Formats: sequence, structure tokens, C-alpha cells
Amino acid sequence: MMSPNNKLTKYIRHALNHIYEPEILRANPLKNLLTPIRGKDSPIDLSRILINSIESMKPSPSVPPDSIAWRNYELLSYRYIQCAKQADLARQFSCSVRQLRREQEHAIIVLAENLKNQFDLSAADLNRMEYFSEKLGAEPSPIEGEYHWLSETGVSAIIDFNEELTVLRNILQPLIEKSKIEITYSGENGLVRAAIPPVALRQVLISVVSLLILNKFSNAILVKTEFNNDTASIQIICYKAGIPISLSYDEIGLKDAETLLKLGKGSIQIKAMHGNQILEITFPVAILKKVVVIDDNNDILQLLTRYAKNTRYHILTCSQPTAALSLIEHEQPDMVVLDVMMRSLDGWQLYHQIRKSIFGARPLIFCTVLGQERLAKTLGADDYIRKPVSRENFLATLDRQWLKNEQ
Repeated sequence: MMSPNNKLTKYIRHALNHIYEPEILRANPLKNLLTPIRGKDSPIDLSRILINSIESMKPSPSVPPDSIAWRNYELLSYRYIQCAKQADLARQFSCSVRQLRREQEHAIIVLAENLKNQFDLSAADLNRMEYFSEKLGAEPSPIEGEYHWLSETGVSAIIDFNEELTVLRNILQPLIEKSKIEITYSGENGLVRAAIPPVALRQVLISVVSLLILNKFSNAILVKTEFNNDTASIQIICYKAGIPISLSYDEIGLKDAETLLKLGKGSIQIKAMHGNQILEITFPVAILKKVVVIDDNNDILQLLTRYAKNTRYHILTCSQPTAALSLIEHEQPDMVVLDVMMRSLDGWQLYHQIRKSIFGARPLIFCTVLGQERLAKTLGADDYIRKPVSRENFLATLDRQWLKNEQ
């Protein structure tokens, strides 16, 4: 008979492997154990609990980067929150896949102990978890078979909401003009990192909106976007005054869209509100923070770009300091990282130019080989990175400024 601790570890492992798949999490006994108030309708809560528990394992900057605490946190974060492949992680951690799996299992055991302590779980609580076994799924549909690569992409595709909505309008423009339907947009635009590639999301939007137009389900359509730290939502609201609208999942366009979204760890729901039909598309995301890095050394720019790969930071590089202000004005980044000594323009001069520009009070970080941290901070710099730059130090500095500005 499986021990309570082994049972807990098993269910955590299963939940981590499906952390962005609500329909699968719905059947996991952890859902009722850790989210007892909402019961069977809370798979998203379970996902958030696991993500927050992993994030709580992140050591303080004072902990040595080669410690087991950092190793456990990074293994769980990269593997499950960011959906990195084991082979890629093994290369990153300079070990074999077999060794990585052993370390990964140890990290899951640590996470299980943390959850036991956090929720004050007793052996009796664990014994009350109902029996659960993972069932093999049905044969994949033709779409799943053809586009299986969507589920292998990992959380690494960058989606620009504004660009995707513009592309949608351009592609469907002949249909929009012929049907004389009005399509409007509202809500948030921006960059997000998601498991679903832009090409798949684009096809989902085309399938859904064209279905509504071709079947005359609507006189007007509002596409409303919003996103938070872990979920993006696209609501497609159909207006048809005086006529009840009845959509069903049996519509071929919706079935195709649902399958594509599922491969990208998303979902689609049909809702009704004030007589209007709402199709809500949701999928997990990580909000991207734009960071402009200014340095006349291309090797440094490439290094920092690699450091930020598959993180919440989207690096925009500038090797010509004289062009930095126009890039900052165009991109409106969340942070700027700049060198001090550059051939065409002194970093101190550029710093003051940026401070006086529309960039305003957003974080400015110096990254230099010179030991002038005290001077930089006295002059108003928000942070300082001393070269040579390690990945841990670079990301920790960005995290520090991001968290400070989120508060």
C-alpha cells in the first residue's frame, strides 16, 4: 500500500505535469485537499497554489547560487512554470537527463514537505485522499495529430496582442466589408509569453470570428482583451439586438479552436450576459517586461539576451548609444540597462538625457566594469551591476527593480 507521503508526492508530480491544464487538474485529489472551500470547481486555484509554492522556495540573494536551495527552486521553476524540456534543462545544468530526473524528484519531495507545512496536513488528511490513477487519453484527433508540435513548444512564444488584433482585422477585412459587420477592440495590449504560439492563437481568432460572421450570429462584435500575471483572456462579445443567439460547442469552427487551444494549454467557453453571447478564450501567460540594454559591445548584448531567454524579461538591445533615446521613446520599456564607457557617447551623459526624456522615473540600471556603484546611486541610478555579469546577478537585479515597481 502506498504511504501517505508517497501518495502526496505522486499527486503533486501529476499536477505539475499538467499545471496549465484545468480539465486534467479537476480530477486530481490535491484540488479538494488544498482548495476545500471551492471543491470541484477550482482547478485554477490548484495551479496557482503550486506556482506560488514554487516561487516561495526562491532563496534570498544572499544564498550562494550553487546551493541546493537554488537548484531545487530553478529545477521546479524552469521545468514546470516555464515548461522547459528535460533535455534543454540537462544541458543548462550540465548533467545527464537521468541525473536531472533524480534531482527533479528530490525537488518535488521538498515541495511536498513545504505544502504539508503550509496547509498543516496530517497523515489522516493524506489518507483521506481518494484513489486516483492517470488514465491514458483517447486517440488524438486529426488536428492533434497534425499540430502535435504546439504542445511541445513550451512557454517561450512571445505574443503581441496589438499585432495579433491588427493581423486579424487585415485577414478578415474582405469578409467584414461584405457582411457590413462592425468589429471593435477594447482592453489591454502588450507583450506576453505563452505556451500557445502566435500562429495558433491567430488561427483560433480567425476560426471563431469568421464563424460568427459567416453564420450571421452577430450584427456587431467586440473583441476585449485583458491579462494579469498568469492568465490572458480574450472575450469575443456578439451583439444582435432583439434576436436570441445560440452557439454550441458542436460548431465545427469552435471545435477546431478548442482543440488548438487545448494543445497550447488554453480553453474556450461560451457564456451569456445581458442577452449577448460571449466566447471567452483563456490561456496561461507570463507578462513580459521590456528591458532596453545599451552597450557598444555586441558580445555583452548577446550574453544578456541569452540570460533573459525564457524569463519574464524581453531584451531589446542597442549598440549605438546615439540611437538609444529614439529606441526608448518608441518602445517605452519598463527598464533601461546601460554601460558607462562607450565610444560614441559617455554613459553618464546618456543617463541624464534619458532622465530628462519621456522615460521619466522608470528604473535605470548601470552595468559596467568600473567600480562606481556609490557614485551611480548618488546620482540617482536605481541599481548597479558590476561586470563580468553572471546570469543570477543580472536576473536578480531586474527582479529587484520589477518587484519594487509592482508594489
